[in-house]
Amino acid sequence: MKPIEVIKRFLSTQHPEIQEGKLMPKRIRRTVRSLDMAKLKSAIDAARNGMWTNLVNIQTQIETLDAHLASVLFKRIESLATYELYLKRGNNQILAQELMPLAQALLRSILCGRVVIQILSLNKDEVDFQILPVDNVERDGKTYETVDGKVPFGFKPKQLYLIDSGGLGVITTAAPYSIYKINALGDYAQYAELYAMPVQDVSYKGNDPAVQQQIETILKDQGGNAARIWPEGVTVNTTNSASSAAKEVYSGLIDYCDSQISKLVLGQTMTTDSGASYSQSVTHKEQQEIVFAADRKFVGGKLRELLELHGVPCDEVVFQQVEAIDLKSTAEAMKAVNELIEIPKDYLYSLFGIPLPKNETNEINETSDENKDSKEMV
Repeated sequence: MKPIEVIKRFLSTQHPEIQEGKLMPKRIRRTVRSLDMAKLKSAIDAARNGMWTNLVNIQTQIETLDAHLASVLFKRIESLATYELYLKRGNNQILAQELMPLAQALLRSILCGRVVIQILSLNKDEVDFQILPVDNVERDGKTYETVDGKVPFGFKPKQLYLIDSGGLGVITTAAPYSIYKINALGDYAQYAELYAMPVQDVSYKGNDPAVQQQIETILKDQGGNAARIWPEGVTVNTTNSASSAAKEVYSGLIDYCDSQISKLVLGQTMTTDSGASYSQSVTHKEQQEIVFAADRKFVGGKLRELLELHGVPCDEVVFQQVEAIDLKSTAEAMKAVNELIEIPKDYLYSLFGIPLPKNETNEINETSDENKDSKEMV
């Protein structure tokens, strides 16, 4: 099956072959509430006792509302896609890139603490699965609550698996910083609304209602007008209430929270924010790679266990990095080599990832046929 067909099956919820076996989780009411540290502490205590509903609700809210957190989580998950996925059997390695969506789903167990996956089809050529809500897991962690009743985890009867990282997830650790930042942004927006615009103090000597009405009309209708005509005896003082110190308090808190989230999720800050020097950025990237390597090791182990359960023999799941070539330097090198020896055209097209033109394909096929005939004659 082609990769694009696998992706379509993964995204489709109405596939005729697998719709029958899909589990439907029992509907749980999830209330959107204000975020604060007291609710987070209560949710953590409940999750440690097997009740994840409130913690899942908080995780979902902050992942939706915190753009920086969402971006670094996306970067960590997509780091797997920069590798080719192979299944190792003895001395052979089989490319199984179609399993990458499942590998990325398994990685979410580190980020969220646990993930529930129902495997609908799994082999080296295709994968079909669905991710189910975590808060339907029973308190004992052995069964899952669906509209048709409780279903046990395991290969039988429904190929339903609870992938647990052993903790409450990276998002839970990042939650305090996200909560402080989200609330600080609300205060910052209110501060900007109250004090960002200059305030005009108008004084008037007299007690003429008509003049007072005229002043009010000018103030309300001034908009972006650069010039205004005031009645005689009116004094206008423009005061700027905003202060740079107050602005730095809010922006400093937000930046600090973002940097802590980057350190937590990626192990560093300089691939998301501007760095001070090249050497520092290299060091930070090396630290990030330590985090990504640990992710690949965890995901590879879990994926191998699932493959074995579904009858796909595998000694090891290997993530092999795809090395991008420098087109300019490679072209210059090939030009120099071609002056010494003739390079086959099909090799060059393959090297640069360019499809062979139809006429070139026919010529190459004819040449290979001629070579084959020559060998047979010899």
